[in-house]
Amino acid sequence: MARRSESGPSPVLTQRLDAADFLSSLSASGTAAAQVPLDGDDTDVTAPGMDAFYTDGDALPVGTAPAAAKRASFSRGGTVSWAEAHYADADELRTDCTNFASKSLHRGGGAHMEYGSVIDIRRSPYEWWRKSKSDMTYSWSAANNFANFMGNEDSVTWVRNLSSVSAGDIMLLEYAGDGDSNLDHAAVIYGAGSTTSSIKVYQHSSHYRNTNLAAIIKRRPGVTVYIAHITPHWY
Repeated sequence: MARRSESGPSPVLTQRLDAADFLSSLSASGTAAAQVPLDGDDTDVTAPGMDAFYTDGDALPVGTAPAAAKRASFSRGGTVSWAEAHYADADELRTDCTNFASKSLHRGGGAHMEYGSVIDIRRSPYEWWRKSKSDMTYSWSAANNFANFMGNEDSVTWVRNLSSVSAGDIMLLEYAGDGDSNLDHAAVIYGAGSTTSSIKVYQHSSHYRNTNLAAIIKRRPGVTVYIAHITPHWY
């Protein structure tokens, strides 16, 4: 079901809701839509230039790749430390995986939020911010939008082989058989090595909050894996 704004010359789609959203109590004011937590179910166009790390049935590449640029004010170790301290916390959103990854990058890694120059637009592919658990950009809380923002900001190296995976990278998954090509999940990598079982992640929105890539591939036949090595360039 869609919520539309009647302001302006024609109705404008502002947020897509499903029946579960209506179980919460919403005010009758024009800000009611903002009270519905955002999640990974409502997604936009995937970031351009994404390279899959693994597609079901493909061999995992093991070569080496040039090291990505580093930025002194961003800490991948801090990203991992925050995720380690909070992966067992209760979910804030119905689908909390990307919110958890974004908080790890910001609160642990020190990645700055990005705001609009004139007005903050939650659907903007050029903004990445959180004001509260009911007011944040889609890029903060939905996997596809997250990848779109990072790609638009030219802040991602898409990892192509096992030897280039680093702790603090973000794993993004697209599940097979769900009827679309949108990204469905995000997780924080905290372990890296030469096998899929050594690539370990912390994540939310799952009973498997501390798991590894081998287990993910086994549980999710047909999954496509992307690994984003993020170097913030927007500040």
